[in-house]
Amino acid sequence: MLPDLKNVAERINKDATEQFRKEQMMIVHSIKDRLSHDGCASNLKVIKKAVMMPEDEQRIALTFKYPTPSAGLMVNPNPAKKKKKKGKKKKKK
Repeated sequence: MLPDLKNVAERINKDATEQFRKEQMMIVHSIKDRLSHDGCASNLKVIKKAVMMPEDEQRIALTFKYPTPSAGLMVNPNPAKKKKKKGKKKKKK
């Protein structure tokens, strides 16, 4: 039987992103060590926010709902007034 290609692709993608995040954490710790060696006080959270890429949310098909085109629009505060319909003209006899 063939493996499910979607699951295999997800595993490869997760492994690659995990590896990349590990490398970024190594960079963060090396920066922290260098700054502490030089006598500069620094916060690890600040360095993490500055160096690391934010995690992407995995969007699974059919579970993510896209916004409608009118979702971000503001309601018109001055809508145009509707004109009243004129009555029909009476026939002359």
